[in-house]
Amino acid sequence: MKAMRLMMDAYKLLIEAADFMRASKLEGEKAFEHLTRSAEELAVAMTDVRIFGRLDPELAKELEELLGKLI
Repeated sequence: MKAMRLMMDAYKLLIEAADFMRASKLEGEKAFEHLTRSAEELAVAMTDVRIFGRLDPELAKELEELLGKLI
């Protein structure tokens, strides 16, 4: 499922960008709020895809590992 792969890659980039902004002391900026909200919404979208069973088992496992690392 190419769309899910792209969503997971985008999510990883958002997390990387958030880490960079935080390290640069930019977490108080409005852009950081938007970035955070984008990551949250994307995580919700990916979770919905998973819950409705629209993922192959390999991608489902990878998604669970990706989201589990953040908890």
